[in-house]
Amino acid sequence: VLTDWMMPGSSGLELIQWLRNHKSDMYKFMPVMLISAFASEDVVTASRDHGANEALVKPISAEKLASRILAMIDNPRPY
Repeated sequence: VLTDWMMPGSSGLELIQWLRNHKSDMYKFMPVMLISAFASEDVVTASRDHGANEALVKPISAEKLASRILAMIDNPRPY
């Protein structure tokens, strides 16, 4: 799942929290990458603490996105 930090009517953190608290393991353990225009340590820490596997700061390149997706596959984060 690729989600943005700020979305209309919701946030990426709310989506991640919903996924991580879901009763279905199919959703609960789905890899999640949070993307944000904010580069603060607070954003990275909050996304990690809510269960994001990766956090990327905009603007992102196709190369950086592909690299992070491969990292999520090769080194899954345990929950």
